Amino acid sequence: MQYAKQTTIKHLPRRNSYGDVVDQEVVSKQQDVRPTLASRIRQIIYTIYSVIAALLLFRFAFALFGANPLNPVAHDIFSLTQPLVSPFQSLFGETAVIYKSSRFELGTLFAIAIYGFVAWIIARIVSIDRDAARHDETE
Repeated sequence: MQYAKQTTIKHLPRRNSYGDVVDQEVVSKQQDVRPTLASRIRQIIYTIYSVIAALLLFRFAFALFGANPLNPVAHDIFSLTQPLVSPFQSLFGETAVIYKSSRFELGTLFAIAIYGFVAWIIARIVSIDRDAARHDETE
């Protein structure tokens, strides 16, 4: 597996006997940057959230545009996302604003926001250890 290369460039001034800078030496160093365990866990967390959010957005769009729930695709999306949305469906009293065959599911939008917030909190918790280690290195 190839990792990204990180280039570190340092400018080191050369001084004459009077202390004046006469020229600068450039030192360049390349090293492999390997993703840390914390960054991989964050990637997994955000990938899982992205899949959940995409499914919930499809559910919201299908309900908003009045998709036929007997259609196999719509049925699969609705049945797959029902466990994710069910805690939020009765949160605002009326489960959905219905107009003819379309429904505005406020609970679905709220679920997307809550799951995004939870994913962000978990990613921050995973990053705390890395940030503490980085702070210890600088001291």
